[in-house]
Amino acid sequence: MSCAWVATSPRGEENQRPSFSTRSRANRGCRSYGLDPTARSRLNALLLGTMFVGMSVGSALGSIALDRFGWRGVGVFGAVAAAAALLLRLRRHKG
Repeated sequence: MSCAWVATSPRGEENQRPSFSTRSRANRGCRSYGLDPTARSRLNALLLGTMFVGMSVGSALGSIALDRFGWRGVGVFGAVAAAAALLLRLRRHKG
């Protein structure tokens, strides 16, 4: 079996019919493990660096929203950010 079709339960039992989500994650994992270890390391560093920058910017914008608009502004900012992320995700799967 290819690694895209094999999943294990938390107890280590092999599951022959994983969900679509599990297959998708396993397939992405297979592609990255096929790379040279140094390339995987660079991709991981890029992922973590991008996540850090995104979280820092989100925190700064949230602080500005709290300072200017109070907790209601933070809630609106969070809702707008979540809606934007959802729209980007749906748009990405369309094409």
